[in-house]
Amino acid sequence: MNYTTSINGQWHTDYIAKTKTMDEQSLRFVIADCKEAINANPETPKADQYADEALYCLRELYQRGAIRRDTAFIMNGAKEII
Repeated sequence: MNYTTSINGQWHTDYIAKTKTMDEQSLRFVIADCKEAINANPETPKADQYADEALYCLRELYQRGAIRRDTAFIMNGAKEII
């Protein structure tokens, strides 16, 4: 995976922490943006990172009670259930 690196080399941990500071509108924007980027170019080397970003944002929305556990979304033609 070719993830954007963080200062301490822990991209996933850092991004999860970042989602906790984002407002709901920002989380929803990132989800839509990542979904659009993956659908436009699923072969991009960053597709896995975009998917992780979207899922971390979805998880944060769920933890805040902003979405239900059975919320579905479509990414690259595949239905994901969280």
